[in-house]
Parts: sequence; structure tokens; C-alpha cells
Amino acid sequence: MDLIPYYSGNIRRSKCIGHITYEQFVERHKNPNKRTRVLMEKINAASLAKDIELKKSLKGHLFAFTPSVEIEVGMQRGYKNMKGFTQYKQLDFDKIEDKETAIQIKNHVFEYNPEILCAYLSPSGLGVKCLLKTVRCQDIEQFRAMHKAIETHFSAYGDYFDSAVKNAILPLFLSADSSILHRSFNEAKAWKQEDWSKTKYVALNDSPTDFGDRYSNRQKQYFLNKTIRIFKSKLSLINQDGHPQLRSACLILGSRCGAGYIDVQDAETLAEEEIKSNQYLQKDIKNYILTSVWAINEGKKNPKDY
Repeated sequence: MDLIPYYSGNIRRSKCIGHITYEQFVERHKNPNKRTRVLMEKINAASLAKDIELKKSLKGHLFAFTPSVEIEVGMQRGYKNMKGFTQYKQLDFDKIEDKETAIQIKNHVFEYNPEILCAYLSPSGLGVKCLLKTVRCQDIEQFRAMHKAIETHFSAYGDYFDSAVKNAILPLFLSADSSILHRSFNEAKAWKQEDWSKTKYVALNDSPTDFGDRYSNRQKQYFLNKTIRIFKSKLSLINQDGHPQLRSACLILGSRCGAGYIDVQDAETLAEEEIKSNQYLQKDIKNYILTSVWAINEGKKNPKDY
């Protein structure tokens, strides 16, 4: 099993100072020492006060890790000193509005993604960090292709997913979460999907092709029916953790609105009808509907084609 390099959190001290095992990584987050706990409390307070500079300064006193790469002790954190890739990839979900939502996302990400080794709250308490088990990448191009597939998969969580983790040497700061969710390395599946497609760029003077110009009426009806069928199927499976599952389904539905498969108003009406007919979602219909409207409109900003 791969070892995880760690460093001082101070960016001016970017030399690797040691390695820990995955099991030690989990233990450090589950049972931090007193110094770390006190520091986390200060970071939480700075985050709630929206004091970005203080929060940044405090995080500099935490240890940091680069789980995805092999760096020898004494070597600077950087691609030029990388011996190879590990089977770990960090994931980051941030800009979460409150701790309750962060906990819901942590639980949902871990439960429904068997490749997730561990999931825990960030130092601020308003983010979620994860280690994902992957196959071992042979070079940076394969790592980027894997990241692209990962980003597409986790786009279901909307703007919460931080694409900055495409940087394999991005430092991951130590956190503290006594309720960290984790599974053994051997128990977790290894992520294998890769996306080698090239990004399509649209000239600034070109207007995007209208959906109506791309498909026949028969094709448009097919995609509309498919969109509705998939959404209804997702909501029919909800029997716990209503908000994160509804949010995920509506973000995807919104992305189909952005691609032109269904009108936003029709999507909002569809979501409201399905919420009202779902037995589990009866407990908080008003807030579930508000969540669906927000998620559909957020998802629209990130169009996804079939």
C-alpha cells in the first residue's frame, strides 16, 4: 500500500518531512492531538466570521499532504520531484452553506461511491474532503484523463465540487473529524474510468447551436422522455438523506435544461410533482421544493449532453 507524503502547512516550507500510511491518515483525522483541536476551533471561528486572511494564516500551522504523488523526504513538493503516482486521489467539496449540509454531503458521497476510501469535514467545517482509491496512473496525461472522468461524475454535486484537485500536487490540509467515514483499502473499489476527449472550444463570435437545430422532433421527444424517466427513477429511490439526493438529482436535471432537453419551468414543475408524490419527502415539502428550484437553476449553468 502506498505511503502519503506530508509537509508543513507553511507554503514557504514545501519540503516533504515524512510519510504516513492510509490507516495513520485516518487516525490523525479521527483523533487529532490537543494542539490540532485548538487550531481547528480557531479556523472554524475565522470561517464563520468570514475572516479569510486569518483563516489562511491559521491553516499555515497545519500539516499538509499530497496523497496522489510519491515524493521523497527532503524533496520539494513539485512535479519535477515526483517519483510516480499513488492509488489515492483527493476530492474537495467546498463553499457549502452550513455544517448540516456539509455532513449530508459527506454521508452521501461516501455511501453512494464505493471508490471513496474516507470522507470527512474540512478544517472550516463547511467543506468535505475525501480520498478516492484509483488505479495507478502511469503519467500526468493519464492522471488528467482520470480527473476529467471524475469531475464529470461528481458534477452531480454542482458547484460544491472543486476542480482544483486536477492538480496532483495540491496540498491537502490536515483536518479533524471524529465522525470520519472510512473503509479499508482492500474493501474499496478502484476508480478506473478515464476521459481522453478533447475539450471543445466555441469561438467568441459564434453563438451556440440551438437545440432545435440539432435534432428532429422525434429525437427531441426521445431525449425529453429519457430526461423525465431518469429523474423520476432517481427520486423513486429516495428513502433517506432526502436533501442531498434530491439536490444531486435536480443538479443533473438542471444540466439537461442547460443542454436544451427540457425547459426550466417544466423541470421545476416535474420536480415539484415528484416531491409531492414521494412518501419520504412529505416531511419537509416546502424546503424540498426550494432545494429543487435552486439545484435546477445551478445545474443549468453546467450543460450536459447525452
